[in-house]
Amino acid sequence: MTRKLLALNLCLALGACSNGASDSASSDTTNTISSSDLVLPSQISLVEPKASDTNQAPAFLAQAPASEGGFLETGTDYSDAPQRSHVWLEALEPLATVDSILCFIGQLKPELEVNEGPYTVLADMDSCFENDSGDNDQSSGSQGAVNYTEVTVDSTRGEASDAPLNVHIWFVMDNGDSSQAIRVNGVISEGASEQNPFGSFVLSYQFSDALDSDDPDAYGKGELATVDTLAGFQGFTLYESSIRGPEEMYETAASVVVNPSEDNGIALTGFRQIGNDAAEANKAFAISYNSDNLLLQKAATFEQLAYKNDDQSGTCLSRNSFTETVWRYGLYSVANGSSVELNSGFPFLYDADIDGNYDSRGYASYWGIWTEGGQDDLSGVTVQRETFDGTTGTEYELIQAKGRLMKNTVISLNLTDIDGIEFEYFEWNNSNNTGTNFIVVYDSESGDFIKTATVEYGENGQNRVELESPVAMSLMSGQNLHMFSNQLGGGVQFLEGSTAITFFKQEFVTGNETGTGELFDSGTATLYCYENCPKAGMTSSDLDTYDGPYLTDSTDVGSPITYTISNSGANTLELMISTDAVAYPTDSENSSNNQHPWGVRSGGMVTDTSSLSATTDVYDSEIVTVFYEFETGPNSWNRQAALIDSSGDIVSFDKPLEFTYRHEDANDRTGSAGNYDGQTVMLNYGGLGDLWGIPSLTDTERGYFTPAFNIADAVVVGSDDEYVVKALEIEQKMERTDGQCTSLVLNDPAVPVPTTVNGTLNNEAVPTVTDAPRYIAGESTTE
Repeated sequence: MTRKLLALNLCLALGACSNGASDSASSDTTNTISSSDLVLPSQISLVEPKASDTNQAPAFLAQAPASEGGFLETGTDYSDAPQRSHVWLEALEPLATVDSILCFIGQLKPELEVNEGPYTVLADMDSCFENDSGDNDQSSGSQGAVNYTEVTVDSTRGEASDAPLNVHIWFVMDNGDSSQAIRVNGVISEGASEQNPFGSFVLSYQFSDALDSDDPDAYGKGELATVDTLAGFQGFTLYESSIRGPEEMYETAASVVVNPSEDNGIALTGFRQIGNDAAEANKAFAISYNSDNLLLQKAATFEQLAYKNDDQSGTCLSRNSFTETVWRYGLYSVANGSSVELNSGFPFLYDADIDGNYDSRGYASYWGIWTEGGQDDLSGVTVQRETFDGTTGTEYELIQAKGRLMKNTVISLNLTDIDGIEFEYFEWNNSNNTGTNFIVVYDSESGDFIKTATVEYGENGQNRVELESPVAMSLMSGQNLHMFSNQLGGGVQFLEGSTAITFFKQEFVTGNETGTGELFDSGTATLYCYENCPKAGMTSSDLDTYDGPYLTDSTDVGSPITYTISNSGANTLELMISTDAVAYPTDSENSSNNQHPWGVRSGGMVTDTSSLSATTDVYDSEIVTVFYEFETGPNSWNRQAALIDSSGDIVSFDKPLEFTYRHEDANDRTGSAGNYDGQTVMLNYGGLGDLWGIPSLTDTERGYFTPAFNIADAVVVGSDDEYVVKALEIEQKMERTDGQCTSLVLNDPAVPVPTTVNGTLNNEAVPTVTDAPRYIAGESTTE
């Protein structure tokens, strides 16, 4: 299982904890408790974050009082947007997914559906569980289509005033090449409150291959529960086992006791692996903290922790001195502080098993189509917009083209402004049919692009090897150098002899570009290509070589290869050569040496050649400011999907906002942008919390990518300075402070670290629900 799926397992456990976290020994249940009060907290931390003095607005803001109607006024979306902070520490990793699971549980709303019968929810998993697969082209937010998971929930409660809330949950977590069925039984006796921030609950859960499995905990089980402890203290315990194979199991366990009013506590946390080089994964931690500092010990097992032998030495960390990482930002109007909202899409129903009933669900958006069954090809299927109010929704025809066209609007950046930016350059060797990825930088003194390293990508991300001697690239006059930059949002080009590089604001062509001067203003567009022009009738053998899928390049500006594309008719959004569509072979698995496993991509294409005097002019930003590229491939993201209404028009969705941003010291949360001072990046915004484009760096201690810089609150961005940024989710990392932890004592928590599950598991059959989901991503579908 992937780390993301394991995170979900742990989150679910912690979710209960987070949702209701630990309880106090003397909670009063004699008064009537409303079901709506049995709500788990939105966030829980073993070590509470401290207020930051690094997130101040830039200097200009302090000098400019809030004007009437401005974003700083009280009551604006900007002013009211909450900022969530948490502390990162290796010892807290067993508890690190608490906030993620709280986010997930929060979308289910069990406290609002008590004794209303089983119901379903479409949970937005990507908004709660970040993908840490090593993708380093974005620092926050989830880029791309929505990822909904259908969850069945049954929330019940007895008539007694102190009766607990019982929540049964069933769902299948699809993780691409694998899936896992998860069952949860939650018992919430007391909701989170100011007096009892953790509440009182037990959350027991189990994993298997299917919800109807005869062995519902075949893949493991776990439990998170609040515990009675000393007066004034609160505590919780966590245990989880995850079975990977006949002789391989992972265990996570923790016992936590804290005193929120005095801001101190102790904890034991740890991981244990059985089988498969188990010793390498075994970790145990002991923590003691007060309001100023935290003392940490680490060993392979709980028994080997030094304090067990009266040794109180360890790593001392300051709770008042820390660095910050921002994971999510919001974007707001400078003029009035309103949140920037996008028409991102809507849910629909479709007939997956062709039985005449709209009984399966999907979601349509700018990014494409998501379906709960994961069907690859639904082209021609009729779908019905889901209304949730009992009325019949509008019907649309769903189409999926064989490829996807992208529009690139050229942006120039002077060579004098690209010092420090790293580019990737792919060099193909025809003699042995192999290619190499190089890291390239620009040397302003010599005026050359320099190869400094090679880079490969694997399961653990980027593997970079520095060259013993950097190599200057030799370019002929007029030669076009194609590169890639995460920082600038994708493809970068340099024409030898130019004083600037060009990169691109890229957007999908959706078929709605029908205004005057736009691509489809006459219904059908003609595109002209000179280099890397994909052929129609592509075969699997064409994939065996790099040049196989392409027609011979044209060197005559007057003889381009001509394509057409239309936003209506039988070949809607298909790239055509005469009457034949350009398409990736359906039998690509027959390729003996596929050089294009991720798809085939064209060179630049233009709609007018009258300004060209040479074929390379397509890449001259002084001549061509808009060009198109086409891709086709075996994946859903290689293909454009759209909904067609009864008038034959394509349904329109908002594109993510895209704009360049120049980082500098005044805009950094620390006041120092370091090597990124004066550097330009391409940012995208897809909705609340979903800002991406900040370059990332590998954090070896944390084991994942982190943003290279963090933007301060109230920084103004946008092509016309029309937006303002605010951090929404912040991670704090404590700094060492040797010699300051002498007053702290490591000890066993009042409650032992659990070694098994003690609560009741959910072995009930999944109830059948035919009604529409009551919530989508936490939002009611009936209000």
